[in-house]
Amino acid sequence: MGFGNGAFQAARIAIDGVTIIQNILTGKIEAPGVTIPSTPSTTTTSSYLAIPITNTQNVATPAPFQQLVQLNLANYPKLSGVSGDLSNVYFSSDEAGQNKLYSWRETPSSLIETQTWWVLLPNGIPANGTITIYLQVSNSATLDGVYTGEAPQLSSTYGQYDNGAKVFTNYWNFAGTSLPSGWTSSATSSASVSVNNGITVSSNNLVNNASVVSNIQINSTTVVDEYITAQNTNNGQDMCLVSSSSSTSFSYQANSVGFQNGSLLEIENNPSGTPSVVASTNVNAPVAVSVINNTLYANYNQVAQISGQILANGYLALSANTGYNASFTVQWLRTRAYPPNGVMPALQAPTVKATQSIITSTENTWTAPQTYTAPQNINVGQTELTGTTAGSIVYSMPYQGTIYKKFIAYASGYENDTTTAQTISFPVAFTNTPYVITAPSSLISSISTTGITLASGTTTTYTGWIIIEGY
Repeated sequence: MGFGNGAFQAARIAIDGVTIIQNILTGKIEAPGVTIPSTPSTTTTSSYLAIPITNTQNVATPAPFQQLVQLNLANYPKLSGVSGDLSNVYFSSDEAGQNKLYSWRETPSSLIETQTWWVLLPNGIPANGTITIYLQVSNSATLDGVYTGEAPQLSSTYGQYDNGAKVFTNYWNFAGTSLPSGWTSSATSSASVSVNNGITVSSNNLVNNASVVSNIQINSTTVVDEYITAQNTNNGQDMCLVSSSSSTSFSYQANSVGFQNGSLLEIENNPSGTPSVVASTNVNAPVAVSVINNTLYANYNQVAQISGQILANGYLALSANTGYNASFTVQWLRTRAYPPNGVMPALQAPTVKATQSIITSTENTWTAPQTYTAPQNINVGQTELTGTTAGSIVYSMPYQGTIYKKFIAYASGYENDTTTAQTISFPVAFTNTPYVITAPSSLISSISTTGITLASGTTTTYTGWIIIEGY
């Protein structure tokens, strides 16, 4: 395309931002009759979200610690390049995105609805301290089921990208058709326990019951969560998260969180085996159930407060014991670290930033990427150098990192027919003589680490780009 006034404005806007610079370097912008030649460097840009997290308590979190991260990406319109299925999003402990953190997304992917991630912080968060993690947007898919994963039912193949075992202290998605290692079941008469990419526990009358229990014993400072996808109750369903019974001889006992009386979510304390409701609320499946600090949560919203400690030492268990055709299905079950004083560290105001990575080549040897950051809209200063006869050159300050720098200028009908050289000095000097591209090439007569000297003593009119980059 030619550089009329409209195109020139577009180019100016391009210079003011980070993204369009890549287009210049790949030759997608052309001067009249001239295509910018390829350069022995490549530029990629990506944006990321810096997320400060504050522990407001006077005790540190455990290390490692599973941090709840809930974000609606629609609130960050400058976060560019996010895939609709969130497959190119991951978390890191550094701005450059090199130190990945294990993360597990619990909610169906959406760019307009709040997403729930759990991110494993290997060192936790100090007492009354703040750390910053980064939601990175990659140029390609990062969902791999290793560092980045999602709940088992969110993949086209069940559990394809489920890395919950790497994020949580204990985790089961009940994949396949048999109980996981360490779990045992019992059922009387026509009651049943079945596994089919999730676990279903059913009882069908007053006398028949079914239960499944693990050999994992937990204590009162462990948080237990389960995701219930279906329930069919008629006055008699109970879903225990913790049983104080033996893992090998399970019986209906105290310290349970369950459904009773239709869709009434209850917390029970029944050491004698007779249900005794201490807190309840109405919920419907699907629902994520959690008990933290004697408080019952449904989908991470508080629904009931319990008096007295219900999470005693015991074994994880699920049971349907009191009949009336009660059944329920659990998709996944997990345990995680107890937050300080039962209070989850809070996300502060996240901010969007942009990262630009440049790979340069010297002869045939490629160097490692040099990464630097700048605000989303750089708006670097523009300076105009007027030709002695006609036209001008508009140039920007160098984009600079700790080592690598880039200078861009645009000549518009520039002409200098005197013998006086015109110079442009770099505000920040290069360490080595930089690499230069010009279109046309005769516009620059010499270049040094501190500036460029433009052609003089000619009536040639120049229109095109100057791109200078290096260390």
